[in-house]
Amino acid sequence: MRVVIWIFVMMFSFDLALAQGPERYAIIIHEIMADPTPSRGLPNAEFIELRNRSGRDLDLRGIQLSNGTTTGRVSSTVMLKADSVVILCGSGSAAAFAPYGKTVVLSPFPSLDNDGDTLVLLAASGSVVHAVAWEKSWYGNDVKQEGGWSLEMIDPGLPCAGKMNWAASLAVPGGTPGNKNSVERTLTDTIAPWVRYAYMSDSVTLRIRFSDPLADTPRIDLVGYLVRSVSLLPPLYNEASALLDRPIPKAAVVTAEVKDITDCRGNKKADSIRMGRTAVDPRGKLVINEVLFDPPPAGADYVELFNRSDEVVDLGALFLANRNSSGNISSLSRPSVSPYPLLPEGYVALTSDTGWLKQYYQPGSIIMLQTPMPSFPDGEGNVIVTDLGGNVVDELVYSSKWHQALVSSPRGVALERLMADKPTQDPQNWYSAASTVRFGTPGLRNSQSPHKWGLAAKVMTLSSPLISPNLDGRDDVLVIRYDLPGPGWMANISVFDIHGVKLKTIANNALCGRVGFFRWEGKAENHTALPSGNYIIYGEFFSLNGERLREKLAIGIWN
Repeated sequence: MRVVIWIFVMMFSFDLALAQGPERYAIIIHEIMADPTPSRGLPNAEFIELRNRSGRDLDLRGIQLSNGTTTGRVSSTVMLKADSVVILCGSGSAAAFAPYGKTVVLSPFPSLDNDGDTLVLLAASGSVVHAVAWEKSWYGNDVKQEGGWSLEMIDPGLPCAGKMNWAASLAVPGGTPGNKNSVERTLTDTIAPWVRYAYMSDSVTLRIRFSDPLADTPRIDLVGYLVRSVSLLPPLYNEASALLDRPIPKAAVVTAEVKDITDCRGNKKADSIRMGRTAVDPRGKLVINEVLFDPPPAGADYVELFNRSDEVVDLGALFLANRNSSGNISSLSRPSVSPYPLLPEGYVALTSDTGWLKQYYQPGSIIMLQTPMPSFPDGEGNVIVTDLGGNVVDELVYSSKWHQALVSSPRGVALERLMADKPTQDPQNWYSAASTVRFGTPGLRNSQSPHKWGLAAKVMTLSSPLISPNLDGRDDVLVIRYDLPGPGWMANISVFDIHGVKLKTIANNALCGRVGFFRWEGKAENHTALPSGNYIIYGEFFSLNGERLREKLAIGIWN
């Protein structure tokens, strides 16, 4: 009787295992042929190769493959032996792939995007077995990514790794369907995942995105808040959702401590991240801060944005655009299709080639997003940031004539904003990036931004007591800020030598705001550079009521 019961229990457990399907990573996506044209020798058709790494034979019946739009299913019993592979393809190409190895028709076969896709392998129960969010850049080869070559997994022992674990096939026919991958080798991975960013999906739900998929649910703590629950989100399991006991106030930025961040190799670490609720309206908060519209050879345009507010701005709720010949907003590009927070006083660089940007400027750890870029002509053009409703968040109409006179050729030289709180469209608020930073600071504080102000004066304040206008990134331009009692004042500002000879008129009966600025590049009236020495900045401000304020400040020039 006990034997019968034992046999019944074993049969029930076996049936239950079949119904639930293989566990996570038991079967993995092992090779991807998304663009078979032009063929290098393989059948001119898309295919996916799976590998059984469970250590036991598995039945593929009910296994599903989805690209988010179409889901194909294995409808019949197909036994896949331990540590073996199988080719999945459409019904029209099954006969062509059969000579290469075990082939199974997936009906329907999800179409594969040539530029990248998120492919999800599902058990019959719908649970995620493996998922790969691959991109065209994973080929690491400009020729092979254009077609005819497959992407192969390098180390099956690292199914949770992304780009580092995939490469273009080395096989002469362009791929290895049904056989050992041509790039297979054991990789050393001792780096644990880290927190990429965090955002609030609503007032009480925190989402944390990691650099890689996690093997286990991490622990999350926020000072002053109770975390009621934490869960990993399928299909990639690279994002955790935490439910808080109460809402985080608007404009509050808090720090989350994340512990036991563990990948499929067992690497573990702790990390922390600042985050907060995103602003409802980004207008007035996010500004265009730097533009490279005439890149060096083999380079790429970039636009840098800066969050000058005390609230978090969602980059996933924005478009980058320009205006067409009719003046209408066009060529919209969305930097991120998912929420992507930019913290207060945070910078982000948007470009079509983040790889080039990192290599050329070597900026270290910064935020940059790769996105198709609108056209930004070399001579003059416009940059627009809109929200998802089409409202203009910020706009810049730029000109190459805004570059510093020492810039003989603007190619490869970015225009940097001097002050975030001053108008975007003011040409005086833009200056050439310094030569010491390769003429650009994408994702970093601008090289020409005033780093600190001198002691406060009644009316005028200088950005520095000494300027050296040689584009080395150290006080290349003098910014003269003013702070007046009210609106409607006029300004006359001039430069004198120590003998009282007037050398330059910076402002002549200029209408001022209550606060504002002028700039000076260390040049005389005839645009020639003044020699090193001491000079006087003399400002006279007057109102229509007859009020008058005067200020005299010393400035030095070192060439």
